Amino acid sequence: MALRKFIAEGALHLHSSNPLVFSPGELRHAIQSEGVRDHVRGCNLYLITSRTRIFVKDARLDIGGLRGDLVVWRDSNWASVPFEFPIEVGDRSNAEMEVWTAPHGTHVVLQPIGQPGGGIPIHAHTLVAHSKVALTDEECDLQLLYVGQGIGRKKTRTALERLRSHETLQAILADHHTFHPEREILILLYRFENHSNLISTGGDLSLEPQAAVAEERAHLGRICGASLSREERISLAEAALINHFKPYYNVTYKTTDFSKAKRVKTLRSVLREDLTGLIVEINTHSVRGRLGTEHRPHGDSSVIQFLRECLDARRDEGIEEEILSGMLGELSVMSHSHYAMFPLTEQEDRESFLHGVGWRDVDVPASPPHSQ
Repeated sequence: MALRKFIAEGALHLHSSNPLVFSPGELRHAIQSEGVRDHVRGCNLYLITSRTRIFVKDARLDIGGLRGDLVVWRDSNWASVPFEFPIEVGDRSNAEMEVWTAPHGTHVVLQPIGQPGGGIPIHAHTLVAHSKVALTDEECDLQLLYVGQGIGRKKTRTALERLRSHETLQAILADHHTFHPEREILILLYRFENHSNLISTGGDLSLEPQAAVAEERAHLGRICGASLSREERISLAEAALINHFKPYYNVTYKTTDFSKAKRVKTLRSVLREDLTGLIVEINTHSVRGRLGTEHRPHGDSSVIQFLRECLDARRDEGIEEEILSGMLGELSVMSHSHYAMFPLTEQEDRESFLHGVGWRDVDVPASPPHSQ
C-alpha cells in the first residue's frame, strides 16, 4: 500500500549560464592568454561534442557587419549558404579594415590596415552561432561525445587546464581525424553556478501525509535551506548529464540507477539535505546546436512540435512580425534546452513528486549499437 510521509518534497535544480566555446586548435592559445584564463575561471564542467564541418567560403565587411558565405554538406554536395554577422569595429571605419579568410575556411580575420599583428580572428563556429544564416537544425546538431569536470582533488583547476593533457580528448581527436574528417570537434565550457531548491506538493493528493505537524515543519525547513558545496554540485551535474545522454566516450555513471542514490557516493550529498530529486538543465541555444547521442536522439519533443504548430497557425492568421519574431526566439531557446531529471528514491520508499507528476521518462530510448 502506498504511503506519503510528507506533504512536500524537494529537488535540487542545477543550471548554468551560456557556455564558452572553443575548437581544439584554440585551446593552446587560450591557455596561454591571461585574459582568457580569467574569463574561463569558474568553468569547471566541459562537454566535448562534434558536428558536421562548416567552412567559411568568403567574407567581406559591409554596412552593419560581416557578410559572406558558409559551406555545408547538403544533399550529397557542398552548398554555399549566405550569412550576415553583426559586428562592431569601434571607432574605425570599414575602409580602415580588411578581411581575409583562412585557406581552409576555419576562420576569418579582421585586420586593421597598416597594423600587422592586430588581427581579430572570428572562427567558423562563431559565425554559425551568431549569424543570420539559413542552416537547418540537423546541420547544426551537436553529437555529445564526452562530459567531464575540471575540479581537481588536490588543487583547483579550470576545464581548460584539465583539457590540456586529456587522454580522452586526444583519443576523440585521433578517431575523428582518421574516421570522420567531415566532422569538427567543439568544446563547450560551463560554470553551473546557478542552483535552487524546488519544492512541490504534487504526487498522489489522495494520500494523507503521515508526518506530524512539527515533523512536517522541520522537514520543510530543511529542504528550503538545503545547501551543497560547489564541488558537490559540479559532480552531480556531471553524473546526471552522463547518465541522461550516455556519451560514447564516458564510462562511469552511464548505467547508474539514480533511484538508489544512497548507494552512490556522488548522489548521497543530495539525500543528506533531505532532497529526493535532481534536475540538471543545460542549454545550447548560444551555440546554435541541439545536444544528442544515440541514446538521446536529436529532435524536438512533442511539446516543441505542438508549440511550433501553434506559431505556424498564428503566422497564417497574420500576427505582427515583431511579436512573431519574439515568440520564435523563445521557442528556439526552448528547443535547445535539455533536462536530466531523476528521482533519488525508489517509489516504494516514499511518494515523491517526481514520481507523482511523471517527470521520470516512461519511454527511455533504447541504446542501439554504437556507430560513429
